[in-house]
Amino acid sequence: VVAKAAEPAPVKAEPVKPAVAEKQPVPTVSPALSAVEGAVWLLDQNPNYYTIQLIATSRESSAIAFIKSKGLEDKSAIFRVDRNGKTVYPVVYGVYPDRRQAQQAAGKLPEIEGWVRTVAGIQKTLQ
Repeated sequence: VVAKAAEPAPVKAEPVKPAVAEKQPVPTVSPALSAVEGAVWLLDQNPNYYTIQLIATSRESSAIAFIKSKGLEDKSAIFRVDRNGKTVYPVVYGVYPDRRQAQQAAGKLPEIEGWVRTVAGIQKTLQ
């Protein structure tokens, strides 16, 4: 008598779980390239956070051109400041929960020497 070989039990494939990357804070994206919308956006940010000021120019169109030339449209904002009879349009980049992260992000911007500012300080100038 020949013994029949036992058939292997069907193997149940378990779904492979994707690796979960450690979440890094991502700079908040600004809504549009205009001083009015940039100011509204900045006033809506957490005052305890930080941002990077890239430049300040006397014309809004120059600020927009700068942002586009550097490819920073997705994380930049422009706002208007009137001081001593002069209008200036600063450009800021991103929003970060602490100064260290803002400084690290500033160091990664190619050919731009930005400086870290508090969101609260900018909000004070806008009010």
